[in-house]
Amino acid sequence: MDALYPWALRGAAALAVLWGIALVARGRASRLSALVPVGAALGVGLWRTLQTGRPPLTGLHETTLLFGILLVLAAALASFRGEHWRVYGLCVTAAAGLWVVSSFTNPRPAPNLPALQTWWFEIHVATSFAAYASFAVGAAAALAHLAGWERPHNRRVLEGAHRWGFAWFTWGMVSGGIWAYLAWGTYWLWHVKELWSGIVWTYYAGLVHLPHMAGWRGRRQAWASLAGLGLVLFTYLGVGLLMRNTHQF
Repeated sequence: MDALYPWALRGAAALAVLWGIALVARGRASRLSALVPVGAALGVGLWRTLQTGRPPLTGLHETTLLFGILLVLAAALASFRGEHWRVYGLCVTAAAGLWVVSSFTNPRPAPNLPALQTWWFEIHVATSFAAYASFAVGAAAALAHLAGWERPHNRRVLEGAHRWGFAWFTWGMVSGGIWAYLAWGTYWLWHVKELWSGIVWTYYAGLVHLPHMAGWRGRRQAWASLAGLGLVLFTYLGVGLLMRNTHQF
């Protein structure tokens, strides 16, 4: 079964990308058919959990997997009610890309270090990636706005995604501080990952308040959201791959 797991992940990615492209191209779907990517996301997440005996929360393989799963779920919650199918399609396609990346990384479970054996670590990772997924939904709504798709409605999705993402990320920062205190005896270590996380938090605190400033709705707001996602991806992958830090990812 372990040998089949990467292929199952690639199969879920292929299924998701087909649905995502179809949703972007058509701009409409039935809610039942739109649940197919949700089922694929939950399926690969459950497979990995059963394989390792714990939620997928550590290492590059599991965090890219988790990012994609939460992105599909966040996009479904944000899009289904208002039928923002193109926004949903963009998110599903991006999730498929994350699963492809995950399928080519080392799937061997990371060692369960003593510092990770606390609920605060799990809360920290889960809320941080829920925030990343919400920010990605906001960026998808921004891209849809710039493309001229469903403009009257995209702003509500974008601003709602920013607010939810900021709330999740705040919880991620708080739980991360508590985890750090339990593991190392201090709430803040001034490591590069923490510094960049602080930059992300500050940036999105500004984006949450941006709609209340004259002239910052519409295209400016959309470009700011896309820039924010770039900052998030650098903090997640750039810092993890290019800089020495205490975080796996």
